[in-house]
Amino acid sequence: MFVLSLRMSKRQLLSIVLCLAVLGLLLIGVLSWQPGSGDDVTGTDADPDAVCISFLEARGWLTEPKPPETGAVLIPDEFDAVYERYNAMQQKQGLDLWPYHGQVVERRVYAVRNHPSGEDVQATLLLFENRVIAGDLACTKLDGFMHGFELPEDGGYNAY
Repeated sequence: MFVLSLRMSKRQLLSIVLCLAVLGLLLIGVLSWQPGSGDDVTGTDADPDAVCISFLEARGWLTEPKPPETGAVLIPDEFDAVYERYNAMQQKQGLDLWPYHGQVVERRVYAVRNHPSGEDVQATLLLFENRVIAGDLACTKLDGFMHGFELPEDGGYNAY
């Protein structure tokens, strides 16, 4: 049989309890953090348009105040090659669709007024519980382009 005996003062015990409390709070903060969650006006009670416009403006994009197109999208349980490529683009911009597989999410499309290409460009955002989880900017032409929320560094727009 093995017996361990420890002696500590009240001050040492209080120090240990405080350290454990701080570690616990840090752990809760890390576990509750999601990419994109620091984007101002998120949350289930927020106006979806305010969430989207704030998200886009924080990245330098100017849009119309109301989306011309909204709808619902089912994120599939299994990703095909197209979804894998699209999710790879999302992951490059700090987002990820995989945690939302099998979920119905909201899709909102806004006209972008200041894209440097001069083309008609739309910003598509996918939201889950009023939090942006994915999206892109795309030219509406048949041979158009698509890229993430940041402009591609190489100057070419077809980053998808």
